[in-house]
This record gives sequence, structure tokens and C-alpha cells, in this order.
Amino acid sequence: MKKETFSNTLLRKEILLLAFPAIGEMLLHMSVGVSDVAFVGRLGVNQLASIGIATNIYFTLLFIFAAIGVGVTAIVSRHIGAKELDQANYMTSQAFLLSIVLAVIIGILLYFQAENLMTIFAKEKEVIQYGTTYLKITAFPSILILIFFILRGVVIGSGNTRLPLLLAFIATIWNITGNYVLIFGKWGFPPLGVAGAAWATVTALSLVSILLIIILFTGRISIQIELRYLKSLDWHMLKRILKVSLPAQFEELLRGGGNLLVTLLISINLGAIAYASHTVAISVESLSFMPGIGFAIATTSLVGRFLGANQAYAAERVGWEGFKMAGTVMGFFGLIFFFFSETVVRLFTDDPQVITVTSTLIKIAAIEQPLMALEFVLAGALRGAGDTKWAMYISAIGNWAVRIPLLIFFIYILKLEIAFIWVAFIIDWMIRSIIAVFRFKSGRWKEIKV
Repeated sequence: MKKETFSNTLLRKEILLLAFPAIGEMLLHMSVGVSDVAFVGRLGVNQLASIGIATNIYFTLLFIFAAIGVGVTAIVSRHIGAKELDQANYMTSQAFLLSIVLAVIIGILLYFQAENLMTIFAKEKEVIQYGTTYLKITAFPSILILIFFILRGVVIGSGNTRLPLLLAFIATIWNITGNYVLIFGKWGFPPLGVAGAAWATVTALSLVSILLIIILFTGRISIQIELRYLKSLDWHMLKRILKVSLPAQFEELLRGGGNLLVTLLISINLGAIAYASHTVAISVESLSFMPGIGFAIATTSLVGRFLGANQAYAAERVGWEGFKMAGTVMGFFGLIFFFFSETVVRLFTDDPQVITVTSTLIKIAAIEQPLMALEFVLAGALRGAGDTKWAMYISAIGNWAVRIPLLIFFIYILKLEIAFIWVAFIIDWMIRSIIAVFRFKSGRWKEIKV
């Protein structure tokens, strides 16, 4: 297709067709964590701090392994773009096998190291106790949950964002209902507190994982898992997956490790109230960056498909149009955060101290929204092209060369409060967005083979 046939209107329509379901899915998935914080926030500061730390540990470990799905997504989208459906099915089947192996490792690690992990990140006895309970409950169900996140990436790579949206809707309804019933003890159930939040989360995500596996085995969508491809792991195919996925996994390790170090610095040095406020602020901000990630997912899929069809010009245009759309949505959320901060925070907690501190944090977060939108979408475009190394570099520089050193300087040298930690986040996103623009404009990602 020639360059001139790609109008901005056409590309935006393509992006929106994928982005709207993806945005809905991301908002619904995030509401699982958000509802945990909102419900547990009524129990007390220690419970709120514990669930913030425990979920950070849990999903960091999960997403490091789930980053395998980034490579699978990029490869599947290329095969779909080249109309090689059998190869896409083969990759999907191999991804399923691989996810089972990785998931068992995570489940064992989380269950037997739960208390040790919590002891690293918290000093209050109650926080450690609640967090350990959460991790032990979620440990073995993580086997199904990891399978879900990897296979979900495969489905998105095929261009289907509606199915993940439907599954996210089911998980959200189940989780919110489960939180209400199990945390507070409704409908004849005993009040389980933090343990109730853990059970609500893992049953919701396990349910949709089972549904997704059934759908892929029965061939109800364009790609499927085929029994003939499940006899053994194809090490040649595994090498191909890892070539693209390892940088994404390392990126997730650096990102997750950076987040865990931030958790450690705040919870150990600034205390439970500061970390509880940080947890609520992250939950509030997630309402805005989930749409940004939704546009990034759409961009990832479209860039891979256009490159697979030898339409590099369209792939580049998708990146810039995706940023404009994501920036508009996230900028709108930024205005809400700035002008209605206290009203929003009261939805998550009724603790006066936490409300005061968190209101300040999300006003600061309002400033970083356009920067986050730019980095999300352009990094997503690089991943779609298979340029996962540069996506990793961006994350590594932002986390470890900017964010962490600034936090250490602010906390240990200047002895500053939590609000200044969030100012460091703005500087971090500014640097990331500059690097993302530099790499994307270079055009070298168009030449990568996957």
C-alpha cells in the first residue's frame, strides 16, 4: 500500500478499534488491584500498607516471567500480518507449554519464601503478618494466572482485543464482589480482611485463565492451541521467543526491581503512613495510565502487523497517532487529579492523614501524565517491532540511573518527605520520554527481524 493512502483518520480508526477494548481491559484489570486497595483501605493503615507491599512483590515476580508474552506477541502479530496462521497457532501452543513450566517455579518460590520476602520490605510486625498471608494464598493459583497473562498477549498479538476485554470484565465483577463479601464478611461468610482480598483476586484471575484456555483449545477465535503441537517444547522456537523476550524480561526485572526498591526505601525510612499514602496514590494514578497502556497495546499489535505486511511507513505513523490519542486521554485525567484530588482520594480511604498526604501526591502525578503517555506508546511501538532491547534500555535508565539515585539522595541526604519522592518520578518520566522519541525517530526499529 502506498504512503498517501494512509490518512490520519484511517490510522486513528485502526488504533481505536484495538485501543478501546484494550483500554477497557486495562481499566478492568487495574480495578482488581484498585478495589483491593479501596476495600482494605477501610481496615487500617497497616492492612493498607501490607497489601501495597504484598501485591508489589507478587505482581513483580509474575510479570517478570509473563514478559515472555512480549516476544510471543511480536512473533504472532508478524505471522498474522504475513497471513501465516498455522505458524501463529504453533507459536501459541508452544507459549502455553512454556507458561506451565514457568508458572510452577513461581508458585513454589512465592509459597515457601513469603515471610522472608515481606520481612525485607516491612518492619512493622502486623504489616509482615498480613502480607505473608496474602502471598501464601496467592502462591499456587499464580500457576493459572501466569498462563493467563502470557496467552492474553498471544490473543492481542493476533489483533483480538475484544476477548481480553470480556475476560477482564468477568474478572472485575468477580473480584469486586469477592472483596465485598470476603473482606467484610457478608452473605454468611466470615470477615477475612486482607486474606479475603487475596482469595477474591486469585479466584477471579484463575477463572478467566480457565476460560481462556478452553477458548483457545476449542478454536473459537482465529488462533488456537493445537494438541499436535504440545508433544514437547521446540527448542528452536523457544530460542526464537527468548531472543525477543529476554530483553523484555530483563526490562520487567529492572522495572519491578526498581519498584520494589522504591517500596523498600519508602516503607523502611518513611513509615506505614507514607507508604499507605504512596499505595493509594499509585492506585489513583493507575486510573489514568491504564488508558495509556491500552493505546500502547494497540500500537504494539498494529506496528507488528504493518511490519509483517511490509508497510513500515504505516507502522511509524501509528506510533505518533497513538501518542496524540493517549496524551489527550491521560491529560484529561491529569486535570481531574489536580483539581479534584481530595474527592478522588476519599474513594480509597477514610484515614485523615493518608487523605492529606495522598492528595498532594496525585496533584504532582497530574504533571507527569503527558510524559507517561509518550513513553508508553512509543515503547509499545518498539516492542511491536521486536526492538525490545531499546524498550529495556529506556526502563533501565529511567529506573536505575534517574529514579533510584534521586530517591536515595532525597531520602538519605536531604531528608525529604514523600511528596519530593513523587517529584523525582516526574524527572524520571521526562528522561524516558526523551529517549523513546530519540529511538523511535531514528527508524532503526524498522529493520529488526523476529
